[in-house]
Amino acid sequence: MKKHSDYSWIHHVGDISYADDASVKIEPSSGSGYDEVYDLFQDSLQDITSSTPYMVSPGNHDVTCRVTSDLGCPKQQRNFSAFRQRWRMPSIESGASTVEHHNVWYSYRVGNVHFVSIDTESDFPNAPTKPTTKIGGGAGGGFGDQLSWLKSDLQAANSDPTIDYIVAMGHRVFYSSSLTDWPLNAVKHVSSAFEPIFKDFNVDLYICGHKHFYERGSPAYNNKPVERGLVQIVNGAAGCNEGVQGEGKGKGHHLIVKGNYEDTGYGELEVREGEMVWRYVLSEGGGVDDEVVIKSKRS
Repeated sequence: MKKHSDYSWIHHVGDISYADDASVKIEPSSGSGYDEVYDLFQDSLQDITSSTPYMVSPGNHDVTCRVTSDLGCPKQQRNFSAFRQRWRMPSIESGASTVEHHNVWYSYRVGNVHFVSIDTESDFPNAPTKPTTKIGGGAGGGFGDQLSWLKSDLQAANSDPTIDYIVAMGHRVFYSSSLTDWPLNAVKHVSSAFEPIFKDFNVDLYICGHKHFYERGSPAYNNKPVERGLVQIVNGAAGCNEGVQGEGKGKGHHLIVKGNYEDTGYGELEVREGEMVWRYVLSEGGGVDDEVVIKSKRS
C-alpha cells in the first residue's frame, strides 16, 4: 500500500467511523460510548490528517449515535452532529451554506477537476433521513436547499473552460447488484434526485460507497447503458466491522462490468495529460484489481 504522502488528498465517501454500531455489540470497541469510538477512529488517522487533506461525505452511519434510531442518543449526538462538528469541509467557500461546520454538501477544485460532495441522506425529496424519521438512523436534515445549490454549482463548473472533468462523491448508490436497501426504495429516490442533475451538467464520474463491495458500472442513465453516460464506482469495500458484502442479482446487476465481492481495497484517481484514470487497489498486497480511463464529456 502506498503512503498517504503519495496522494494529494483523500476523500472518504461516508460512514466515517461506524461509531453508531457500538451499541449493537458487533465490533471490538463495543461497550465504549459513541464519542469514545469516534475518538479512537480519528486518533488512528492523525498521522494522515495532520499532513494530507482528508475530505468526508455523510453516510447513513453518520446520522445519529445508534444505527437503529435516535433512542438513547442525547441531542448533541443526533442529526449528523458528530460529522458536522468533528470535521471542517469547505461548505462556506463553495457557497453551500453560510453556517460554520455545515459540511454535508460542498465542492472544491483540484487542478483541472471540479469535485462535488453530495448528501445522499437528507434534504432532497423522499430522502432516507427526514425530521420525522423514527427508525433506520434517526431524524435529521434541514440544512438547506441542496438540489438548487447543486445545480448552480455544477452549472458554473460546466461553463468553466479550464475545467476538464467533473467528479461527484456521495454515499448511496444509483444502482448496484444488491437486491435490497433501507429504507425501501432508497435507491430509486436517490437516483431520481441526483442522476438527472448529473446528466444535465455533464458529470463524468460518480464515486460512492454504502454497499460493502467494489463495483464499476458501464456508462449509464436511468438504469440503462448509455454511450457517454455517467460512470458509477461503488467502493464500499475499504473494510469495516460489518464485513464484505456478497454479489446480488438486483436491478442494476446488468450494468456491472467489474466487481469484487471478497477483498477489501481503496480507490486511486490519477489525472494526467488529457485523461483521468481510476484504479481499485487491493489492501492486501497493493495489486491493481481494476483500472479504467474516464473520458471527459467536455472533449
